[in-house]
Amino acid sequence: MSKYIEKQNIMSQIVELERLIDLVNGHPLMIVGLEEKLIDLRKRLEAFDVNVLEPKIAMLFSGNAVLGSQGIKSLFVSNIIKPIQEMIKAQTAEIKFKKVGKRGKTKGSRESNMFLTALPVGSFGIELVQLDTPELFSELDVSSAIEQVSEIIKGATDSDESFANIVEQTPTRTLNNLKIFLREVANENSIIKIHINADEIYIDEDHVKLGYLRVKEADESEVLLTLNGILRGLLLEANKFEFLDVDGHKYSGKISEELDTDDLANFGKDYLNESCRVTISEITIKLKGSTAKHSYTLVGIDQVDQ
Repeated sequence: MSKYIEKQNIMSQIVELERLIDLVNGHPLMIVGLEEKLIDLRKRLEAFDVNVLEPKIAMLFSGNAVLGSQGIKSLFVSNIIKPIQEMIKAQTAEIKFKKVGKRGKTKGSRESNMFLTALPVGSFGIELVQLDTPELFSELDVSSAIEQVSEIIKGATDSDESFANIVEQTPTRTLNNLKIFLREVANENSIIKIHINADEIYIDEDHVKLGYLRVKEADESEVLLTLNGILRGLLLEANKFEFLDVDGHKYSGKISEELDTDDLANFGKDYLNESCRVTISEITIKLKGSTAKHSYTLVGIDQVDQ
């Protein structure tokens, strides 16, 4: 059961018990058991983090995707649910592990599985909720990931500048699924209305189409660089590295998820502030009408040939 739902259930039970206590009006046989149960429920409620939010996202659509408030195309729903789910998984992995692979299974994907629980009527849309929650922090991570996904969608459809900022901070895997999602919505001439807790984001049809063109026209390329220089830093918690090559150029970015903790510990012991040879993946994304954005991922470290 979701921690949010569990908390809501406890709060409902407390309200009901308080009502019963008022009804029994101090009856000596009934009041003791009710008050003991009330104390127990309040203790359980206090154990919850005050920031527990429901890991839920609702999206409403219009245009050719829906028939008024009567229904939504089943093919459209199947086409958009997967990229939404994959974006949430990728952002959850980024929050929790600081690592997101470009392909293959996403780390911790079971914890960020979303369930289709409703088809909200307004325009018409979908509601996705995390139900299988093994721990509180998993729920907090998924809630944060959902918020990030909504901001990524908003930023991509807002302006060239906001999309450029998103590209610098967002895993390639999320951007690829963003393109799929926006393509499906744009093809149906639809708006997007996103509800997360008490917040609402509205994106009109024109901005959806402009957002899709921005993502579609972003030109991505990848090369592997082999460089000699000095390893300046390895931050395992933040999953970051810093390297200075022999020409004085600084490279910083993420550490590949293919490198495990033992590898990194040995690299730090053998090469930190020492001369070494690194292999770095350089991803370049050229945005229409903008300068290229570069990101770097540390793939490997070795000693310099003598």
